[in-house]
Amino acid sequence: MKILQLRFLNLNSLLGEWQIDLTDPAFGNDGIFAITGPTGAGKSTILDAICLALYGRTPRLNKITKSSNEIMSRHSGECFAEITFETPAGQFRCHWSQHRARKKPDGDLQSPKHEIADALSGQIIEAKIRNVAERIEVITGMDFERFTLSMLLAQGSFAAFLQAAPDQRAPILEQITGSAIYSQISTRVHELRAIESNKLKTLQAELAGMALLSTGDESQLKTRLQQQKLREGELNAQREIYNQAIKWLDIIDSLQKELQDIDQQKQTLVNRRDAFKADEKKLDDGKRALQLAADYASLGALRQTQSGEQKIEQQCRDLLPAKKAALAGAEEKLQQSKHSLSESRYAQSSALPIIRQTQALDLQSKEQQAPIDRVAAAVKALQQNITQLQDQQKNNDRRLIENKANLSQLFEQIAASRNDEALVDQLSGLQGRFSNLRALATSCNEKTVEHKKAKTECHSALIEWQKQSSKLTEQHRAQQELDANLASQENQRLQTLGGQDVIHWRKHQTSLVERKQLLETLDLQLNTLAQLQSSQTDLATRHTSLTDNIAGGKQQLSISTEKQAGLERELKLLETQISLLNKIHSLDQARDQLEDGEPCPLCGADEHPYAAGNVPQDDSASLRLKTVKAQLNEGSQQIVTQRIHLAENNQELEQVTQKQRETTLKTTEQQHLREHTIQQLREIGLSLGGNTQLADSLPQLVRDNRADLDKAQQLLTTIDQQDQSLIALRTTLDTAAEFIN
Repeated sequence: MKILQLRFLNLNSLLGEWQIDLTDPAFGNDGIFAITGPTGAGKSTILDAICLALYGRTPRLNKITKSSNEIMSRHSGECFAEITFETPAGQFRCHWSQHRARKKPDGDLQSPKHEIADALSGQIIEAKIRNVAERIEVITGMDFERFTLSMLLAQGSFAAFLQAAPDQRAPILEQITGSAIYSQISTRVHELRAIESNKLKTLQAELAGMALLSTGDESQLKTRLQQQKLREGELNAQREIYNQAIKWLDIIDSLQKELQDIDQQKQTLVNRRDAFKADEKKLDDGKRALQLAADYASLGALRQTQSGEQKIEQQCRDLLPAKKAALAGAEEKLQQSKHSLSESRYAQSSALPIIRQTQALDLQSKEQQAPIDRVAAAVKALQQNITQLQDQQKNNDRRLIENKANLSQLFEQIAASRNDEALVDQLSGLQGRFSNLRALATSCNEKTVEHKKAKTECHSALIEWQKQSSKLTEQHRAQQELDANLASQENQRLQTLGGQDVIHWRKHQTSLVERKQLLETLDLQLNTLAQLQSSQTDLATRHTSLTDNIAGGKQQLSISTEKQAGLERELKLLETQISLLNKIHSLDQARDQLEDGEPCPLCGADEHPYAAGNVPQDDSASLRLKTVKAQLNEGSQQIVTQRIHLAENNQELEQVTQKQRETTLKTTEQQHLREHTIQQLREIGLSLGGNTQLADSLPQLVRDNRADLDKAQQLLTTIDQQDQSLIALRTTLDTAAEFIN
C-alpha cells in the first residue's frame, strides 16, 4: 500500500483545509522524510487523518458516531478526511466526513459519511459505513488493528513499550508488532520436537530388533530390482504403443463417423439447395431492397425532422421581435447596473482606507488614553492625600501653638502662685493636661514625618509617570510602525489574492488537481483505446486470414475426399477383378476336361481359348491394388491431417472471434469512460474539441493545467507565508497593546 495524497479539514488543532501531496518530488527524492514540530503542532493529527479516512476511527479515539466527535476542531461546523492510495489492485480514494446541523458550530452532530471510490474513474465502490472498512481490508489486506501495528505505530503503545520493565517489553512488543505468532510457533515446534523424539526412540527400538541382510542377499535383491525396473520399462513402452494404436483407431472411427455425417449433411444441403432454387430469386430481390431500406428510413426521418425544424423555426421567427426588445431592455438595465456598481465600488474603495484609518486611530486613542487616565487618577489621589496631610498638619500646628500658649500661661500661673498651697489639690489635673500635651507633641512629630514621606512618594510618582509617559510615547510610535507594516502586509496580501479570498484559490487548486487527475485518466483511456483499436485491426486481419485458410482447407478436404472416393471405387473394382482371376485360376481341372468342338458345360461356348494356356494373370492387378491401397492409406492420413488443421483453424477462429467480441466490449466501455471523463472536464469548465483535436490538444492541455497548478500552489504558498507574517505582526501588536494597557 502506497499513500499518494492526503486532504483534511478542521481536525484537532489544524483549523481549515490542509493538503499533503506525497507524489511531489520533494518527498520522493530522498526516499525518507520526517514529520517534526513542537507539542500541539498537529503531527499526530496527520496520522489521525489517515486512519480516519481509511477506517473511520483513530488510535486515540473510538469510532466517531452521531453522539460524539472529539476530533473536530472547536468552533467549526464540519470536518472531513480524504486519502488517495495505491495498491496492486489499482488507485483508490477514501473519504470520511461529518458536519453539524446547517454546518454551524453550535448545531447538532449529524451522522458521519464514509465512502471509497476508484481514483481514476471516480466510480463509487462502496458508500455504506459498515461495508467500507471491510472493502478496505479486502483491497489492502489489513484491518484497523493490523494497519496500526504494521504501518502506523500509535504514541501510547510506543510510550508503554519504552516505560515497561524488561520482562514486560516482550509481550508489549509482540502486541505492537504482531509477532505473537512466533511465540506460538516456538511452542508448537517444541511440542513437535517432543513428539518426533518419541517417534525416533520408538523407531530406534524397532530397528534394534531387526536383522541386517547379508551382502549376497542384498546384491540378489538389487539384481531382481534392476530386472523388474527393466521389465517395467518394456511394459510401459508396450503400453504406450498400444495406447497410441488405440488412440489412432479411435481417431479413425471418429473421423469415419464425421465423414458419414458430412456426407449426410452434404446430401441434405444439396436437397435443400435444390428446394431453395425457387425462392432464391425472391431472396436476391429482397436483399437488394434491404440495401435501400436504411436509406429510405433515413430519408423519412430527415423529412420528419425537417418538418419539425421548420415549425420550430417559424415559432422562433414569431418570438424573435419580442426577444430582441427584451434583450435590448435587459442590456440597457445591465449597463445601468454595471455603471451603478462601478460607482459604488469606486466610492467604497475610496472611503475604505479612511474608514480603516479612523478605526485604527480610535482604537489607538482608546488604548493610549487608558494608562494616562490611570496615572492621572493616581496623581489626583496622591494630591488629595497630600492636601489632607497638609490640612491635618496645619491643625496640628495651630493646636501646638495653642498648647504652647496655654503651657506658658500655666508656667506663669505656677510661678505666680508657687506659694499657693491650694494648688496641691489640683496637681493630678495638671499632670493629666501635661500627658495630653506630650501626646499631642508626639502626634505632631509623626504627622510631620508622614508629610515628608508623602512628598517623597509624590515626587517619585511624578518621576515614574514621566518615565512611563516617555515609554508610552515610544510604544505608540512602535505601534504606529507596526500598524503601518501590518497595513502594508495586508495590502500585499490583497494584491496577492487578486480580489478573491483564500477559499477561492484553494477551491481553484482543488479544481486544478481534479482536472489534472481527469486529464491523466483521459490520456490513459485514449492510449488504451488506441491499443484496443490496433488490437481490433490485428484481430480482423487474423480473422480474415483464418477464414481464407478454412475455406481453402475445406476445398482441399473436399478434393481429397473425392479423390479418396475414386480410389475406393477403383479398389473395389480391382478386388473384384482379382477375385474373378482367382476364380478363373481355380477352374484349371475343368479346363483340362474341355474338348474342341464340344460345348462348355458352364457357358455353352464351342471355343475354349483359356484351355490353350492363355489364362490371364493377376500380376498387374495385384500391383495396382497395392498402389491403390498405399494411396488410400496416404490419402486417409492426409485427410486426417487436413481435418486436424481445419479443426485447429476453426478453434483459433472461435478464439479470435471471442477476442474480437471482448475487444469490442472493452472498446465500447473505454469509449463510454472517455465520454464520461470528457463530460466531467466540460462540467468543470474545460472545453474540448473532437476526438482528432482531443488527441492532438491533450498533451498541451496537460502541460497548461500543470503550469496553472504550479502557479496556484506557488500562490497559496505565498499566501500562507503572508498569513504567518500577519499572525506574527498581530501577535506583536497584541503584546504591545497589553504592555500599554
